[in-house]
Amino acid sequence: MTRYRLQRRLVGPVYHASNVRKWEATIDKVLQGVVAQLKTLNAAEVDLKEWMHIIVVECLGAVVLSWSPGFLRAKTDFGSGSHSYIAWRRRVVFGLFPLAEAAQNYFPSLGRLFSNLWRVTYKPPKNFKTFFPVCCKF
Repeated sequence: MTRYRLQRRLVGPVYHASNVRKWEATIDKVLQGVVAQLKTLNAAEVDLKEWMHIIVVECLGAVVLSWSPGFLRAKTDFGSGSHSYIAWRRRVVFGLFPLAEAAQNYFPSLGRLFSNLWRVTYKPPKNFKTFFPVCCKF
């Protein structure tokens, strides 16, 4: 409970209404771009999950980094939304089985087998692009 209170004290002010208002113009600019891009689709069917991911990532990029990953301009998230979801599921599954987590450090093939068993593997598409492309260069 002490840890929760500490985290809440540290993070709470970030989500306070007065702080969020500071970013209103930045988010409005992103949302205007979203509306413009959606209008160019001429009422075509869209993947709502992918578009919500595009909007959230573009807003976070604009507010936190003053940078755009280019998802909105490209009208795709390049598979990063699905990749993030599978990565989250994989962490949850391995978190439930700490011995499997430890074993994969010594026997990577065991980790892959365990991932396959629980269907938490992901093969990125050809056009896959991460949110932080610079991080993948190392």
